[in-house]
Amino acid sequence: MTASPTFVATFADGVVTRLTTFCDNDNKLDMTRGVLLARHAYRQRTGREPVALIKAHFERDGTTLQAYSAIELDDTQAQPAAAPDLPPLEPAYRRVKPLKRQREAVALLPEKGGEGEKPR
Repeated sequence: MTASPTFVATFADGVVTRLTTFCDNDNKLDMTRGVLLARHAYRQRTGREPVALIKAHFERDGTTLQAYSAIELDDTQAQPAAAPDLPPLEPAYRRVKPLKRQREAVALLPEKGGEGEKPR
């Protein structure tokens, strides 16, 4: 048997998920992690976005460790943190090509003290 507690979540449409959820220690159950895993399991099983959670609890060996109401679970349904505003990734060939052109342009520059272009 596993030492991790089981997070049991009931969704508004009646779907129930049961997932073992790693917690750092038994004194601090990780409700946020349990809700996140339950939502992912819901997506996998139903193929659609999860509906609201109406109740959930942690249990071990049939004993309820901590129960949560819909109000407590609603706090975890807040929008996720916004992703940082980063420029889009470019394919490698686009990053390499400008560098190659830059090196070629530098190679064509006249040498200091001399005139004309370098031969290729």
